[in-house]
Amino acid sequence: LEQCLRLAAAAPRHAQEAREALKIPGHFTVQVGVFEARERAEQLMAQLQADGFPAQLEEDGAEPRFRVTSGRFARRPEVITHADPLQARGYPVWIKP
Repeated sequence: LEQCLRLAAAAPRHAQEAREALKIPGHFTVQVGVFEARERAEQLMAQLQADGFPAQLEEDGAEPRFRVTSGRFARRPEVITHADPLQARGYPVWIKP
């Protein structure tokens, strides 16, 4: 594990090898909200879907928090392109790796 982390920090060309060894997903997503109440997260997810956006609900295991995200993209420019219409519709957006 430490060797993989050193490789990723030392040389960006080894970052993909380290991700694979650590099983870290290499994707970006747009976080639209974080809630303590699952019901509120489900409401936001339904609203996003009604507006034509993909939406997922992710549960944070450390504390009972529910994250609503939209889309999964391999590259940052792709996620930015996805985030722009969300923001234009009034949704708060945070790009998360």
